[in-house]
Amino acid sequence: MAIFDQNLRIPFNIVVGMGGFMADDIVYEMPFGLQGDRVQGKENLIQLLEQFIGKENGMYSTWDIFNIRVYAAREGEVEQEIVFAEMDSRGIVKQNGYKYTQSYISLLHIIDGWITLWREYFNPIHLQNALDSLNTGGKTAATELGAEVRVVRAAEAAIASNPMCNLH
Repeated sequence: MAIFDQNLRIPFNIVVGMGGFMADDIVYEMPFGLQGDRVQGKENLIQLLEQFIGKENGMYSTWDIFNIRVYAAREGEVEQEIVFAEMDSRGIVKQNGYKYTQSYISLLHIIDGWITLWREYFNPIHLQNALDSLNTGGKTAATELGAEVRVVRAAEAAIASNPMCNLH
């Protein structure tokens, strides 16, 4: 587990530093990603990560990973470890200040000290909202719906508290 623990201490916006722990033929999978994405190869994965969390070109102005819990799923073979991690993240979209939050569960296969498989589970709706905010100035369908629900509830409360409006 030492490799994964060290990787988690690297600031996540330093993508090249993260690449130092990846096998050249790493496979990164997001089974619940927006399109069930699968990326093969360290260079391709670094390019993907740069788009989102890269310090210079990423979509977030700040990015934080916290509440990291790491669990060894299988130790016994010296050359291979299977590790699970739970973590939370938050970031601010550079373009509009949208606040992105997410919880992740990651499965890692580590062989001879190199991450060969990184499978990440997360809620794709949170990511879609962050991406949608790029086109809507920070507003998303979810925030619009939430605002509409608050307006309807406020109207219902006002009607219910008005003695002139007896709905029963």
